[in-house]
Amino acid sequence: MAKAIMDDQKISCKKQRDRIFIYRLFPLFIVLLGLNCAQIHAQKVVDKVVNNEQRRKLEKAKKFYNEHRIFEGEKILKELVRENPGDPYFHEALVQMQRQVLERIAATSDELKSLQPQQEMKDTSEADASDEEVNHNDGTIIPRGKDPVKWSGLNRSDDQSSDEKPRKRRKEVEETEPTDATVTIDSSILRQPDGEEKQLSWSQKEEKMRVQALSKRLKELADLAMIPYEPYKHDFIQNCRLATLKLFNVDSASAYLRQFMVDTSDQDYPAPDEAKNFYEQGLEELAGANPSLAAPLFEKALAIYPTHYMGMLKLGDAYYIMNRDTAAIRLYKKASELNPIRPEAWEKLSMSLYQRGMYEEAAASIIEAIIAYPQQHYFTILKRIVQKTAADFNLQWIPREVYPLTTAHVWEEIIVDDKSPWWHYQAAKQDVYSYFDTLGMVRPNDKTKEKYLEMYAWKKMLNNSSRKHFQFARAMDKLGYLDCYVFVSLFHQDLYGQFADFSVNNMARIKEYFFILINWEDKRFDKVRKAVAPPPESKPK
Repeated sequence: MAKAIMDDQKISCKKQRDRIFIYRLFPLFIVLLGLNCAQIHAQKVVDKVVNNEQRRKLEKAKKFYNEHRIFEGEKILKELVRENPGDPYFHEALVQMQRQVLERIAATSDELKSLQPQQEMKDTSEADASDEEVNHNDGTIIPRGKDPVKWSGLNRSDDQSSDEKPRKRRKEVEETEPTDATVTIDSSILRQPDGEEKQLSWSQKEEKMRVQALSKRLKELADLAMIPYEPYKHDFIQNCRLATLKLFNVDSASAYLRQFMVDTSDQDYPAPDEAKNFYEQGLEELAGANPSLAAPLFEKALAIYPTHYMGMLKLGDAYYIMNRDTAAIRLYKKASELNPIRPEAWEKLSMSLYQRGMYEEAAASIIEAIIAYPQQHYFTILKRIVQKTAADFNLQWIPREVYPLTTAHVWEEIIVDDKSPWWHYQAAKQDVYSYFDTLGMVRPNDKTKEKYLEMYAWKKMLNNSSRKHFQFARAMDKLGYLDCYVFVSLFHQDLYGQFADFSVNNMARIKEYFFILINWEDKRFDKVRKAVAPPPESKPK
C-alpha cells in the first residue's frame, strides 16, 4: 500500500513538472511562431519584387560576375530588363553591376603593374639559375643568350653526331635523385622508388601556393584588362539614361549620371599635397569608424587649405557622428556657401536639420540641392520632409517616350509612333534645327524667341495634342511655370546644359514652383485645374 502511494506521488510530481515545463516553454513557442510568421511574411514581400525564377537568374548573374565572366552575367541582367521594362529593380541591378565593373577595370592597370614585376623577377631568377650556361656535345660552353637555337634544343643536327658517352652521362644525370636545393616540380608530392609519397617542405608549399595565387590573380586581372574602359563606360551610361527616361525610382542610375557626366573635375585639386595627405588619412580613419581620430586630420587639412570643400563635408560628418551636430551644421552651411552649385553640402545640411525637427529649414535646404542638380534621391527626401508637416508632395513626374531633343546629330535614338503626342515633340526639331546649338540654347534668329529647344518642342506638343494629355503641364503653362515643370520635375541628364543655365537665372521662380507642387491640392488652384481638365467623353446613345 505504501509503495502504491509513493508511486502515485511520483506520477503526480512528474505530471506537475511536465506542466511547469510546458508553461515555461509556451512563451518560447509563441516567440518562435512569431518569428516564423515574420519570415513567411518577409518571403511574401520579397516575392512581390522578385519571383523564384528571377531570383535564380540574379544568382546566376552574380556567380558569373564573381567568376569574372562579366559579359555572361551582364547578358542575364539585360534580359531581365527587357522582360520587365517597368520594374526599376532590374534596371538598378544592371547599372550597379556595371559600375562595379568599371571600378575594377580602372584599378586593374595599377595592380597589374605592381604584380607583374614580381612574376617577371621570379621567371628571370629561375632562368638564370638553370640556363646560365650550356654544355654541348662538342665540349664548348656557350653563355645563355649567345646561341638561342642551340641552347633551346631546336638544333637537331647535334643529335646525329652524339656519341655513347654523352648519352650515358645524360642517363646518369636523369637517374640521379634530385635534392631539395635543385629540384623543380609541378606536383605537390614526390614519388619515391618504393612508391611512397614524400610531402613537400613548408617553405616549398608556401612558395607553391604563393605562385599559384599570383598566377590566378594575374589571369583575373588580364581578363579584366581586355575589357576596353571607354566603350564599356559608354554602354553603362546608355543604360543609366534609359532607366531614368522610363522610370523614376532609379536613384543609382540618376546618381551615376551626375557622377560621370557632371562631377568630372576635382574642385579641391589646387590644395597642397600636405593638405591632401591629411585628408586621405582622415578618410581612412572615418571609414574605419574612428571619427575622433579622423576629425583632427581633417582639421589639419583645412588649416593648410581653408577652402577644401570635401574636407569641410567630411569634418562635418565626423562631428555629426561624435554628436557635435551644431558644429557639423555650421560646417555644412559654410561648405554650401563656398560652393553653392554643388548639392552635397545642401543635402547634408537638410538631413541634419531634419533630425533636429526643423522641417521647413530642411525642406528649403534640399530644394537648394535640387536647384544644383535634380537627382532623384533629393525628391524622395523632400517628400519625406514635407509629410512631417502634415502636407504632401507630388512631383508630377511622367515617363518620357523619347530622349530630349539635341542638334548634335540628325538621327533619333528612339523613333516615336506618329499617333503619340510625342511625335509632335520630335517633329519640332525639324522646324528649328539650325536655330539652336548642341546644348539646346537658341542662336540669334528671326523665327523663334524661345531660349531653350526643350521649351519650343514642349509648347508645340501641347498646341498640337489632345487636352487629355499633359493636364499638369497645361496648368503650369497657364500659371507661367511650364519651364520649371519641364526642367525640374521632368529633368533628364540630356537636358543638363539647358537646366544649368535655367536654374542659375531662375532660382526664385523654381522655389515658387515648389510652393505650387506642395500646395497643388489646395482649393486656390481649383480654377486652373478645372480649366485644363479634359472634356468629358460623350456617352454612347
